[in-house]
Amino acid sequence: MTYGGHVYIMTNQWGTTLYVGVTSNLARRVLEHMQKVHPHSFSARYHLNKLVYFEFHERIEWAITREKQIKAGSRKKKLDLINTKNPAWLDLYQTEVKYWRQIASEAKQSSTSPNINFHRHREPWQSDPTLATSPPAVFARCTGDRLARDDGYIRSDNGS
Repeated sequence: MTYGGHVYIMTNQWGTTLYVGVTSNLARRVLEHMQKVHPHSFSARYHLNKLVYFEFHERIEWAITREKQIKAGSRKKKLDLINTKNPAWLDLYQTEVKYWRQIASEAKQSSTSPNINFHRHREPWQSDPTLATSPPAVFARCTGDRLARDDGYIRSDNGS
């Protein structure tokens, strides 16, 4: 069984610091950032409590690959990514994510409800069956510290 994942970007109230992360449970992970569950983490030190960008991937491996791609990019590329999807820099947790559980539970109660998917993001390489079990070749060439998780945050076994 494969699990999906979200790549997300958090910032502070002034938009001066950006944090790129990946998780299998976006609502829970954003709440952890907001509540400073890990008080010595990067997001707690820099008061990163505003979700400004996220995208969903059907496989957690694709989400991790995408996270590494975004982290390897410049600040300008990250800002362009945010401005493309969220030009007003709204807190997407407040406007969308915190309602997911309520919507999901309502959908389960109604057997006629459609399958609800939020912000489904597919890269062109994700539709190619030959790449279904491995990341794209362009990312496979990236090695070393450039792809290492540089935020110092210790993650649990479930990838969040």
